[in-house]
Amino acid sequence: MYGSVSITEAHAIKSDFDVRQQALIPIAAYTAAGEIDPLNASLNVGLATALTVNEIKGIQVQMYAYASFPRSLNGLSTFVSVLQERKSKGIKDVEVVASQLGAHFAISNHLCTAKNFCRIAEQGAW
Repeated sequence: MYGSVSITEAHAIKSDFDVRQQALIPIAAYTAAGEIDPLNASLNVGLATALTVNEIKGIQVQMYAYASFPRSLNGLSTFVSVLQERKSKGIKDVEVVASQLGAHFAISNHLCTAKNFCRIAEQGAW
């Protein structure tokens, strides 16, 4: 329960956000809460609603500042597992769209000042 609305209830709230934007919210919320099972499901929903791999990575990376570094790493690890599972099923997810390339490189360069994130990138999680 977060405030007066649970995460599950938040899914049902009508808003002006499109489906893709709505898919971002539970990914961020479950990552921040450290709830891995619902995060796993939300990641699959996000990818099914045409979120790109880099958009979801961006959410996970930003969580280190808001939810803690360990929660961010757990979210990234869960995301990598989801991607591997989907790949083994023959599902090809969109990595990045052309309009995101500049933002992706800016984020990558900024994060590579932090050694831990660079190690993640070198291990193939990025």
